[in-house]
Amino acid sequence: MTVYFNFLTFNQLKSKMSEFKNLNLDRTKIDQTIEQFPEAKIENKKVTKTRTQINYIINVNGKQVLLSVYFNRNGTTSINPSVGKNPDISKQIAFFLKKKLTISEQKNVSFCSDEIDHNDFNCLIEYLREECKINVNMKEINNNVLYRLESKYDDKMNIHRYKNGNTLFQGKPLYIFSEIRHFLSTVLDIDSILDIDRKVYKINIDVDDVVKELRCKLLNSYDYLYDITKKMLASSLTLRRLDVN
Repeated sequence: MTVYFNFLTFNQLKSKMSEFKNLNLDRTKIDQTIEQFPEAKIENKKVTKTRTQINYIINVNGKQVLLSVYFNRNGTTSINPSVGKNPDISKQIAFFLKKKLTISEQKNVSFCSDEIDHNDFNCLIEYLREECKINVNMKEINNNVLYRLESKYDDKMNIHRYKNGNTLFQGKPLYIFSEIRHFLSTVLDIDSILDIDRKVYKINIDVDDVVKELRCKLLNSYDYLYDITKKMLASSLTLRRLDVN
């Protein structure tokens, strides 16, 4: 009898182990996204939860599926689908969550704007603190101000507000980043928003091309849309070029 062994290289093994680790997921939508898993009937779902982990026990088309989700201290999320009697289905759900909830594949993002005036910047900080419940610590350094932000989802960002009016944002593309970008889309013009997307997602964007495409898709309604709606739709067209939700 001849026995054949299929050995994985170290890099292949490492890749298989790491494909669901340290993901930049939108943690706020994990539960509802599991319910949207396609071609499956979610009959019921039991959850055991701690601050750093959620274990899901799900009946999918009559089969019990286990899935463990870990909340890392740096704000990223890891998924372990290699548990339970049906790990193949668990892995499908893990892939589904990764595809739907990844905010960006970039490890960290950094972008700068000189178009945020004093009033808009103060409104941004108030929005993050009051509406998003983000902890904001402020430190003055040589007449410039450093804002250290931390959310209940453990992600962090720094905002450097310089006396010349420039604003530098640095951190992981997670919850805080999403809320900052959402707010900026209401106060910056479309060129500036797409410029942020260009820097964050590392893609080439021609603003004129995006606007032309949007006009073509909305022949009868473009001129009647609010500016903020145009910016959101233009940004969506940009992100369609990426494999992100």
